[in-house]
Amino acid sequence: MVQSITTLILKTAKKLSHEDFLGALRNLCRWAVPEVQHAFDFVHLPWKKLAVVNFTSPETCAKCYRVFSAIAGQESMLIVDLKEAQHQGLAQNLALYCLRSHHMESVQPRVFVNGVELPLALACAKLVSPQMLQLVALQQAGVEHPPGLPPLPRMLSKLETVQRCRDADALSVPFAADGCQMVFSL
Repeated sequence: MVQSITTLILKTAKKLSHEDFLGALRNLCRWAVPEVQHAFDFVHLPWKKLAVVNFTSPETCAKCYRVFSAIAGQESMLIVDLKEAQHQGLAQNLALYCLRSHHMESVQPRVFVNGVELPLALACAKLVSPQMLQLVALQQAGVEHPPGLPPLPRMLSKLETVQRCRDADALSVPFAADGCQMVFSL
């Protein structure tokens, strides 16, 4: 496994709710890291039997990868298979979700900072820059990003929504950006 990897794709033996998966993930991570509540910062179950997990550091990811690899495919184990994800890091995974959310079912990722769950809209607004959205969109399209390239036309509404949310100075801001729908406090 490459040393800079923080995000893994896990294939599970059965469909699980976010709560059930998080409980199982915490139990498995306990074998690898003592501070399990700080082990991961992004968990998404986009399809049944598939999970995307971003770990807080490459070291934590490598330790959990070793534990997961040792049990993968064994009878009665949660993890059937695992691999490195194409998109790495919390910001890239959040940007990918925001770009694809209108294409996917309503299952939203869970985001954690220091073990505390953040509302998804707040995480999108604070952790995903317009440049990251553009970078991920270009990666998805298989395009190298030339210097000075303006945002892609299909990205403008999402970029504007994220910027409006960042610029808001009210205590409670409604945020509706294709799947990042909720009200949060700043």
